[in-house]
Amino acid sequence: MKSELGLNIMIRYLIFRHGEAVIMNGITANNAPLTERGEAQARRLGERLMHFNATKFYTSALRRARQTAEIVNSYINLAIKVDERLNEVDSYHMFYETALYSNEVLGGKSTILGDFNKAQLKLAEFLDEQKKINDGKTVLLSAHGNVIKALMAITLGISDKDALDRLIIGNTGLTVLEWLKDDDYQLVVFNDTNHLGELMFR
Repeated sequence: MKSELGLNIMIRYLIFRHGEAVIMNGITANNAPLTERGEAQARRLGERLMHFNATKFYTSALRRARQTAEIVNSYINLAIKVDERLNEVDSYHMFYETALYSNEVLGGKSTILGDFNKAQLKLAEFLDEQKKINDGKTVLLSAHGNVIKALMAITLGISDKDALDRLIIGNTGLTVLEWLKDDDYQLVVFNDTNHLGELMFR
């Protein structure tokens, strides 16, 4: 594969967040299913991704990501592999229930940064494995908001604070990340939700 600049692309990752999921008591539980709107978002994404000629498909083990992957796959027909390293960061609920990153994390009241770093280690291991088995392929990843933020931090050198505070990832937002060689990554698309149309906002 070649990039727009003519560079050799070793792996192209098509990374997306799950569709809208059911929220109870202000949080999304690990076993929460997609809402009807989330299912519709996943169908729109599937219609878009069917044109990318993906060859591998990985999903988080959590229900909302698996359900999104299954809907998308109805347009693509690949074997989906579940990988728990794509699961959402453990304490992300705590993070969203706190006021500000600086007050809670730097004040030692939240474990989000430690969990975020643990997720980064798992994701780095995942990426290293991909380099050995998926050279020259286009790979789909069905994941979660903070997982995608962690991926951006480790591949693009974004600070943890900026990744957590400044990157916004919508439901079924599509990010295209390409691995060139020697751990050199380039970001082609980030959080693209153009496929959603009227489903983008409530």
